[in-house]
Amino acid sequence: MVILLRDCSISLIRNSYLRRHSTWTPTTSQLQKYLGRSWKSISRTLYIFAST
Repeated sequence: MVILLRDCSISLIRNSYLRRHSTWTPTTSQLQKYLGRSWKSISRTLYIFAST
């Protein structure tokens, strides 16, 4: 479970790093939407792990 969380955060960090250094710059609302979506999926995964 810890390994999965670590991989999750590593990929999130890598994705945001790549996105930041690409030509496309997201607006604040797009960034908020993206962050909200990823946090939702992470918390859902955590909840599933906690309930098993």
